[in-house]
Amino acid sequence: MRNGMFLQSGIVGHSREESMKLISKFLPVSIILFKEDFDDKKDFQSLVKGINRLYVIENGVKQPYIAIDQEGGKVVQIPWIEYNPSNAFLGSYGNIAFTKLVGSRVGYDLKLLGLSWQMAPDLDLANRYNPVISERSFSSEIQTVSAHGSAYINGLQEAGIAATAKHFPCHGGVAEDSHKVLPDDKRSLNAIMSDTQPFLEAKRSKVASIMMGHVRYPSIDPEYPASLSLKFYNLVRRYFGYQGVLVTDSVDMGAVVKGYSNKEIAKLASDGGADVIETVDIDQAIEINDFLNMKDPKGSIERINKLIPQKRLAFEPPADLIKSIAMVNNYKLRINRFLDPNEETFLYFLEAEKGSMVEEVFSNEAEVLRRLGNRFRIRKYDPSSRKKVKQIIIVGRNEHIKSRIGTIIESTKNMNAFFLSTGIPADLGLFQNDVSYVSLLSTKVESILGGIYRAFNLF
Repeated sequence: MRNGMFLQSGIVGHSREESMKLISKFLPVSIILFKEDFDDKKDFQSLVKGINRLYVIENGVKQPYIAIDQEGGKVVQIPWIEYNPSNAFLGSYGNIAFTKLVGSRVGYDLKLLGLSWQMAPDLDLANRYNPVISERSFSSEIQTVSAHGSAYINGLQEAGIAATAKHFPCHGGVAEDSHKVLPDDKRSLNAIMSDTQPFLEAKRSKVASIMMGHVRYPSIDPEYPASLSLKFYNLVRRYFGYQGVLVTDSVDMGAVVKGYSNKEIAKLASDGGADVIETVDIDQAIEINDFLNMKDPKGSIERINKLIPQKRLAFEPPADLIKSIAMVNNYKLRINRFLDPNEETFLYFLEAEKGSMVEEVFSNEAEVLRRLGNRFRIRKYDPSSRKKVKQIIIVGRNEHIKSRIGTIIESTKNMNAFFLSTGIPADLGLFQNDVSYVSLLSTKVESILGGIYRAFNLF
């Protein structure tokens, strides 16, 4: 048994050379990568090759499970592959076969890149006030989350990638961000158990792993969050009969590290029933590893060794289908009047601003403008300019959890304004009624282009 058999570690925070030295000290069973770890596709491939070489050639052990959190929507670590628009988009589109195809496409691309473990999908119920979940959820309806979650899992695992259902039992009942604090879900036992239905469906789909969330549920365990609670691990194992890998959410998050030492985290998670303890912080991983008992009374090693599903996919899932549906599937929530495609139109991408610590901040503005080309008289909007503007398209997301809505309203007075929401449509009521509003549920270039074409009444 190798030293780090029960750990998944990130490598953020050190130079690559230093990270490799640290990894070699304990050889965690899994390495999770984030966009900060690489520059581009070539650099990514070099990193994966270097990690595998460290394990197989330099240390003579099996290569690790290289993992990624490539949920799609607002959580995108690898921008050049065909990521899904968002889970909320898939749930609203309502086509189970399409959701499975999206899972297959993501899995296909991850497999080509040498990855084996996807830390998705999110099976939490949607909560408009929770900045962590928002469009990461398929829906606020249990049956929709269950059906689409299972379809995505099936597609992903057919491509030979281990899926992760998260965050058990459900993160959607709280408003706090567990990256910062430990949330308390004070609902009844029946309400919490009802929210676990998507995980039961995931178990029936033979999901490779389930992630335990950093939320405390006093009606079940008033002392510990699910990720550190023996009661919750027993719930998954004994009540659900789940025999796959149980992994904690990253234990470097504020919900855990503010209340527990690394020694306590190691003991509680391991004794409770976690097969793998995840932490993005490699220094914390090394310290936790020192506290772990290397015996395996729970049979974790056998489960870990069976993590990766056999690849059954015999074709390349078409990426153009994902792009085409992303372009045309948007809500017509409130349209007062369309824009004139012959009129000069300004495009205003609001400055990227994190809604939560899990959100990846990136803008597709340059690529959208490039793809539009010269088909319309579209100009980039400068809010400091005194130029008279007749019609404008604003692209933003989840403004209901930000503090700039007043500035947006003031800057669009006396204009024919269209707001394209790339997040969830919870901010619709904040805009005055003369502002047209279309929900895209997606940051994909194609989704934004589709919103612009909708604004011009082209479909």
